[in-house]
Amino acid sequence: MKKLFFLLTAFLCFSSLNAAPFDYVESGTYGYFLDTRASEAFIRGYLICELDDGNTAVFMNTIFVDSGISVPSGVCVSEDENHELVYTDYPGVKMSKVQEREARQTLKDLTYFDSMYKQFGNKIGLETFVKGKLSECTVYYQYSNVFPLFKFIRISDDADFKEVNYMAYRFGKIKTLDSKGVQSFYDDDVIPSPKHENKEFKIPKKNSKKIELNGIKFKIDENWVQQELDGVESWWLQEDTIRDAQIMVEKLPDGMRPKTQAEKCRLLTFMIPRQEFLLPATLHVFSKGDTIYISYEIWQTNEAVTFCIVGIKEDVIINFSAFDYVYYQNQDYFKKILGL
Repeated sequence: MKKLFFLLTAFLCFSSLNAAPFDYVESGTYGYFLDTRASEAFIRGYLICELDDGNTAVFMNTIFVDSGISVPSGVCVSEDENHELVYTDYPGVKMSKVQEREARQTLKDLTYFDSMYKQFGNKIGLETFVKGKLSECTVYYQYSNVFPLFKFIRISDDADFKEVNYMAYRFGKIKTLDSKGVQSFYDDDVIPSPKHENKEFKIPKKNSKKIELNGIKFKIDENWVQQELDGVESWWLQEDTIRDAQIMVEKLPDGMRPKTQAEKCRLLTFMIPRQEFLLPATLHVFSKGDTIYISYEIWQTNEAVTFCIVGIKEDVIINFSAFDYVYYQNQDYFKKILGL
């Protein structure tokens, strides 16, 4: 990936307007999106950073999927008195007309996504489907107030989402708000499509038993073995490997205990970009009682795919995970244990 010549320049923008754009995005959060609207596919990345002067820097990256060529660019953004985005200092590297066109399309999409959020943001719940416009076409967005960045993960031409032409491909959070941190956004390897394991997995029937983890009760069976993970009690299902599935419940520190649904959503939004190798297109948000859950898949370096469910209560986090082939062949079994 090219080193960026505009990084320092982009941080030297001058504040001339008073409103801060993208105040719904945690500074330093980024996302890559797969765009298949045209005959050639692109991956479009956005990193949003708040600047000390009240402006916001948006670093962008356009990747041609077929060739792997990347087009880095960046812009400083303010809002005018009508809350419209105003761009200044559009620095970048030398690029061809085709590359410049796609970089400008990435910037154009940024404006669309922000305007959509401003229009529908106060209507977005745990899972909300919205009809809107993208490049003058009628499209449908899948939103959640838990999702990072622009609050959507999927855009389709049809309401049933049978064909998705724009979807979240990677979320992340840079470690430092400086040139080194910004460069890590460009150096991030976009996640490849992992291979799902198809082997058969059957859980033997065994005697049931009850356990309690940090005040939360579960009814499991004798397939599970008690373990300790990072000092926290954990139970592992051991049949094909030493850990085919896992359940643990972690206590939240006193100062981090979310009391309202909005606070629980913010905690999940904080967690998602920090979960390494999470596959955003698999995210699903739901609730039961006073608990908000997210489920998703993560891809690991050994190409194994893990299915995860995280539940946020007021004082604890419920953490369940299993290999994808284990979970999908035994969903009723696991949902019963988790009370879902």
